[in-house]
Amino acid sequence: MLKAEAKMEDGVASVDQESNKDVFLESIRETSDEISQMEELRKHAEKMKEDLIRCVIDVLKNYHLELSIPGSSLNMENKADLKSLSLNESGIITYNFADGTVKSQRLEDYVPTELMTVLGSIMPHLKDALKRKRKEYEEVSNRLTKIGKYLGFLKSKITGEAGRAL
Repeated sequence: MLKAEAKMEDGVASVDQESNKDVFLESIRETSDEISQMEELRKHAEKMKEDLIRCVIDVLKNYHLELSIPGSSLNMENKADLKSLSLNESGIITYNFADGTVKSQRLEDYVPTELMTVLGSIMPHLKDALKRKRKEYEEVSNRLTKIGKYLGFLKSKITGEAGRAL
């Protein structure tokens, strides 16, 4: 009778082991699928992050802008002791703290979620800087247009006078 019970226990143990193997294999398969999906999404997020950084840096370079932003206007956590920050055309953010310390970090060093937070605070200031730069170009353009009119008038006078002298 003991041998029969032992065989039954072995049978139950075998069924439990097979069940555990199936659960284990299924877990490994699902884990592998999750990792594959996560890696695909991570690579996509990194590419989009690089594109966004390149775009912001190109705007700063093309228009020779460096942003200086007061710490009080930022939408970031832990900004209580932040006096200001600046972003240059090399893509380096410099944080200036009330106690005089300075911390610099490249945009590339941020993970995508942190980058979105930082750029979310910076973009309104970039927009304002671009508006100011556009107004500068408008003023220069208007002034040069006026100068161009006077030069055209002077040119016609000079060529008219020279034509009469011949």
